[in-house]
Amino acid sequence: MLFDLALPAEPVRTQWIALASGDSDGDWGPGEKAIYDKLVAKGVSPALAKIMCKKAAAKENSAETARPQSGVSLTVPENLRVDARQKAADEGDAMPDGSFPIRSLAELDKARQAFGRVSPDKADAVKRFMLKRARALGASQDVIDAISKYGQSDSDGDNDDN
Repeated sequence: MLFDLALPAEPVRTQWIALASGDSDGDWGPGEKAIYDKLVAKGVSPALAKIMCKKAAAKENSAETARPQSGVSLTVPENLRVDARQKAADEGDAMPDGSFPIRSLAELDKARQAFGRVSPDKADAVKRFMLKRARALGASQDVIDAISKYGQSDSDGDNDDN
């Protein structure tokens, strides 16, 4: 015998959401009401928009790092990035100017993706540095071979048409 487990549609869900979120208008945090209004304007149901705002606020309040009260910063402050890059350069994990920090195989993969954006005058130095870090991190021989081919093209003197 099959049981029909179909649940009632939207009204029950909406009531549950209203109960879970608390439906009084006086419990908005700073900026929550504006975000709520934008979500509702984009077609999100009011109850779901309120829950989304409350969850975002709870997540922000329980964040492990301190954030300025004026707004939420989703990026690392510039001085911390510069300090971290300089430290990596001092330890030999980045180029002397702090570019291309490669402290792990994951960062080596990111550096490999970024190699195409390197200026031509810096390409050879970056390639040598990437090879050095790949060997130091124990990258596979396939990765090392791929990096060693960076910057080479078929027209670099391998012309067999003569």
